Amino acid sequence: MSAGPLRLACATFQRVFDVHPAQDALTLAELTEALTRFIVKPKLKERIDHEVALVDAAVAVMATPGASASGKLAAALDKARRDAVAKGKDPGEAVRDKAEHLRADARRAAKRDMRLWAPLLFKPGGERDEADIEHVSCLVLDYDGGTPIDEASAAWRPYYHVVHTTWSHTPARPKLRLVLPLAAPIRPEDFRALFAWAEARTHFAVDPTGRGVSRAHAMPVTPSEDAPRQAIVAPGELLDPVTLGIVAAPSPVPVPPPEALVPCLLRPDPEVWTVTADARDPWDPLDDDALWGGGAPTTQAQPRSAAVAPTTGPAPAVAPAAAPADDGRLDALAARVAALEAQPANDAHAGEIAALEARVAALEASALVDGLERLSLLYEQGALDQAEYAAAKGRLIREG
Repeated sequence: MSAGPLRLACATFQRVFDVHPAQDALTLAELTEALTRFIVKPKLKERIDHEVALVDAAVAVMATPGASASGKLAAALDKARRDAVAKGKDPGEAVRDKAEHLRADARRAAKRDMRLWAPLLFKPGGERDEADIEHVSCLVLDYDGGTPIDEASAAWRPYYHVVHTTWSHTPARPKLRLVLPLAAPIRPEDFRALFAWAEARTHFAVDPTGRGVSRAHAMPVTPSEDAPRQAIVAPGELLDPVTLGIVAAPSPVPVPPPEALVPCLLRPDPEVWTVTADARDPWDPLDDDALWGGGAPTTQAQPRSAAVAPTTGPAPAVAPAAAPADDGRLDALAARVAALEAQPANDAHAGEIAALEARVAALEASALVDGLERLSLLYEQGALDQAEYAAAKGRLIREG
């Protein structure tokens, strides 16, 4: 390991459609602190609540006998009703479905105004494009299916990680983001193999759209000071994909010196309203010596003056769980085969490779279905609105 504290390449963007990164590199302590500091955005929540209320008002208008459809929302609901009547379907159900789509669009719009970050090093002058990525410093996993935060963290306890709740989180329906800093950065072309390994390890509990190497993630954010939020910092070894045999070698591109970088949005900003995970007094600044040399046990939504410590040395090989029989993600299977083939040959691997290759062959004709599934996930994540989703879906079907 090189002398001095570990520095992790991180890029940030002002909002979803920003393509020009602010390229920086943070120490493990700085990144850990940034991932347990939540931006408070009450006005954004007010705007979303207002948009949802407008949809509810339009639904009420549609339910009023003799009322005319005026306004964009009422017109959209009226069109759904008329289309249903023309097709012999239930107009009431069509209006309810359309209203729910409009409410979902209003909620998804929140993500377009959030600050984003990515664990990436871009080429000088590069944009948010896979071709401009030089290396990846962390593995980021989203849990949107209701996995409890303790359960998500426990699955990665051999490795140092930070997990925090996201904007849409509620205690009844947890939404989480888990970040595993890497012992050394990897090449962008090796990221899919790493993500496929993580998918299999978690029994495909993580959001598959995370396999895109150029994907950016919302910084920790909460609708209000009182909104439920949580963060866990777990000690352990740094995840080393090379030692695990997932990738052949680390990235040859080093982190640039500080003078070649610019401060990114993950650094503290006195003009931005933030709170810690439990809304108590801010945690003391984290110390890299404490991170590397020992410290407090796992901290969950508690103030602290010492950080948890990743241990050094090779990470133990962990056998990834087999993919569920009903999973249909061809890319993940193909990447898993590639990862296994890169490991030393043995009978167990040979058997698993043969089984996975058989599944890949059986699924090669399912590219259209897979593409539609990914579009649906992008729509659910807020990357596409309803019109964009419909247009992309139409193109995919025509080209398929």
